[in-house]
Parts: sequence; C-alpha cells; structure tokens
Amino acid sequence: MIDKILTSSPYAYPYLVCRIMTAVYASYPIEFVHNASIKPDKGFFAIVSLEPFQNDGTLKSETRETLITIVSNLCTERHARMCLVFGPKDAVYCEPDGSVNPKDDIPVTTRWFNELRGLSVNNSCKIE
Repeated sequence: MIDKILTSSPYAYPYLVCRIMTAVYASYPIEFVHNASIKPDKGFFAIVSLEPFQNDGTLKSETRETLITIVSNLCTERHARMCLVFGPKDAVYCEPDGSVNPKDDIPVTTRWFNELRGLSVNNSCKIE
C-alpha cells in the first residue's frame, strides 16, 4: 500500500470549525490518511481512515460517527467549542461538556471559507 493523503470528498466536506475566542474562529479541512505517520500540510485536520467515502463520494456513516466522537472528546479535553460541517445544511456542534447538537445551520464564519473553496452557502448561523 502506498502511503498518501486520501482524496477528499468531491464536495469539499467535511471540515472542522474551532472557536478560538469570541468572534474568532478557525476552519480546517479534514484530510483522511492511511496511517498516523502521514502528516498533511498545516491547516488540515488529519484522521486515519482507509476508506472514509462510499463509491458515490459521500462520507460513510461510520466515518461520520467516528469524526463526531473524536471531535466531541477533543472539545471536552480542551474545554473548547467546535463544529463539524458535513454539508451546506448539515453541521454537528460539539460542546466542552460533551454534548453534541446536530443542526441544519453551519457557522456563519465558514461562509468565507466556503467561498474560497468555490462553494455557495445561503443558510448560516453563529457559534456562540
């Protein structure tokens, strides 16, 4: 097997939004890698997964659940708020207390991130 970064979904999802402090957020594309020794460029959130996508390019449900668990645990560990964005109207907000809240609104700050990636999003909300 060749060690490489796996190709992302054709729709540029999923990605992670981290709340740094009030009104300051950082967005990170999620890259899937074959093993933990592979390090993507800075600015990416790497997850080890051999086959994260289905044949049609959509994320497998077990990959989605694994991502939610990893990010939820990270939020609790770091006492931070984060949001996994799976699509234009599909986000999961993870809180420091371990709660997970699926919503059909994505963080407002990702509008610029999506525009840079060539995506158009009309529905948004704030992470507070």
